[in-house]
Amino acid sequence: DKKDLQRLQRARELLYDAEQTWPQLPELRTFKSELGLEYPILRVGVRGPLPKYFSPAWACTDNERRSVEMLFEGLVKRIPDEAGGFRYRPGLAESLPKVVPLGRLFDLPRNAFWSDGRRLNFTDIDISLTLLKSGKGVGCSRVWGDLLAEVEPMKSPYQVTLRLKQGFLDALAPMTFKILPRNPRAPVTTEEFARAPVTSGPFLLEPYRSRRSDETKRECLVFVANPYYGQRRSKRGLPHIQEVRLYTYAGDVNGLVADLRAGRLDLVLDLTAKEAEELKKQAPDLVVPMPSPAVSNRRIYFLAVNTRKLDDAKLRQALSCAIDREGLLNEHFRASAKTPLHKALGGPFPVGSWACKPENDASKARQALFDPERAKLLMQNVKAGPFRLKYVPENPDLDDALKHLCAQVKERTGVVLEPTPVSSPYQLREDVEWTKNYDLAYYHYDFPDEMFWLAPLFGSPPETEDTNNIFKFHSSVLPNLLMGTKGHRSFPEVRSYQWETQDYLNREMPFIPLWQLDPLLAYRRDVQPAALDPLLPFSTIEEWRLQPQ
Repeated sequence: DKKDLQRLQRARELLYDAEQTWPQLPELRTFKSELGLEYPILRVGVRGPLPKYFSPAWACTDNERRSVEMLFEGLVKRIPDEAGGFRYRPGLAESLPKVVPLGRLFDLPRNAFWSDGRRLNFTDIDISLTLLKSGKGVGCSRVWGDLLAEVEPMKSPYQVTLRLKQGFLDALAPMTFKILPRNPRAPVTTEEFARAPVTSGPFLLEPYRSRRSDETKRECLVFVANPYYGQRRSKRGLPHIQEVRLYTYAGDVNGLVADLRAGRLDLVLDLTAKEAEELKKQAPDLVVPMPSPAVSNRRIYFLAVNTRKLDDAKLRQALSCAIDREGLLNEHFRASAKTPLHKALGGPFPVGSWACKPENDASKARQALFDPERAKLLMQNVKAGPFRLKYVPENPDLDDALKHLCAQVKERTGVVLEPTPVSSPYQLREDVEWTKNYDLAYYHYDFPDEMFWLAPLFGSPPETEDTNNIFKFHSSVLPNLLMGTKGHRSFPEVRSYQWETQDYLNREMPFIPLWQLDPLLAYRRDVQPAALDPLLPFSTIEEWRLQPQ
C-alpha cells in the first residue's frame, strides 16, 4: 500500500546516503540485494524531456508513446518473435481470439479493472471502436476504423466480436487499437485526461513521486505495478518488475558507463551510433544489441511537403534528387562510413521489407533517389522558393544534417530551403497535421505493422473533417492503389499494388523519403527484457525481469 511504498522509499534514501558516506560498510551489499529482490526497480535513461502526456490521443514524443505502452492495452498486441518477424499475443484479451467469418471473437477477463476501481467490460471496447472510427482518442488514423464493422452485441459482457467489412491480408492489424475507459471524469480526448489518465495496463503513473527527486537526487517519472493487473487469470503474478523510473540523460558516454555500472541506470534508450559504438568499446560488460537484419525497422524519416505550396511534382522530384542521403548519414549519423547502421530510403517503404520494390541495378539500391544531374535538369528555367524547412532541434547532429541537406539542395537546384527550428514536437505536429502551417518539415512515421499500408499516412488527420491527407496531396490514382492493397488477400497481388504505389509516389513525391535511423539502446546484464521491440521497448514490460546482482 501507500505506506509501504513510503517506507521503501525512505529505506532507499538511507541506503543511498550510507553508500555515499561509507561504501565499505559491512552488510551494505547484502541489504541492497534484499531490497532489490523485494521490490525490483527498472531505472531507464531517455533522451529528451520526460513525458507530460500519457494518453494515446495526446502522446507525441517517443517517451510519451513508450509510457502509453505501460499504461494502456489493446485486445491483442504485436511482438517480435524468435525468427525475427512479429506475431500476435493477447493483450487485454484472455487469449488469442477465435476465428469467426470476417472477424474474431475475443474473451475478456472477468476481473479486469480500471485504475479508478471500475470494472472493465464490453462497453469500453464499444466506445473505443467508436472513437477509432471518428479518428479521436485512441491515437490511430480513422482509416483503421473504416475497416471494421460496429461491435456486435453479445450475451456476455465479457465477450466481444470484431468483424472486418471485407477481407484484409492481416486481419488482426486493425484490432490492436488501445482500449479506453467509458465515461471517465475527464473525457479521454482532453488534455486533463492525458495528464492524469485512467488506465488498465501493467503499470500506473505515480503522480505523488513523479517529477521529484528520488533518493539519488535526480528528477524522474515513476510508474508502479498495477495491483489489479496481476489478479487476472492470464496475468497472474505480473508484472515481475514493481517500478519503472524514467530519467533524462545528457548523452555523455563516460557518464552513461558510470551510471550503468553503478546501477543508477539499468537501461538507456535513444543512443546515437557513435554513443553505441563507444559504449561497446568502453564497457564490454554491458549489452549493446545491434539491429537484426531479419527485422524491418518500421520507422521512416522524410520531408513532409505541403503540396499546396510546392504544387509542381517536378520541383518535388528535383529536391529529392538533390539530396545525398548516404553522404548525410555517413557524416552526421553513422559512427563510420563502414557501419551497417541506418539506411537511405529508396521510396516510401522500409528498406529490405517485402513492400519495398527492389532496385533492378543492385549497385544503385543504396542511392536510388539521389541523382544530382537530374535535379539540375528538372530545375532548368524554373524558379522557386525560398521555402521554410521546419524541424524540432533534438540534437546538434540533426541541426548540422539539415543545414547540410539545405546546402546540397541549393547547390544542385538553386532552391533555397531555410532550416526553421520550432519550439516542440507538439508545435510541429500541429503545424504539419492540423493547421498545415508549413512548407516542408522533417518528420517521421511509424508503420504499426508489417502490412506497411500507407492509407493511415495519407488518410484524414485526427480531429478534423478534412478528407485529404496531411500533405494536401490530391490524386485520382493513389486512392485506387491503396484500395487495391486493402482489397486483396493474395500476397503476390498485395505486393504488386505496393510496388506500383512506390513507383507512383517516387514520381509524384508528395513527401520526400530520406532515411531510417536504427533505434539503439544498452542495458546491464541483470536486465532480462522479453521480446524486445526497439521502437516500442515497453510493449512487453510486464514480462521483463531484473536478476539480483
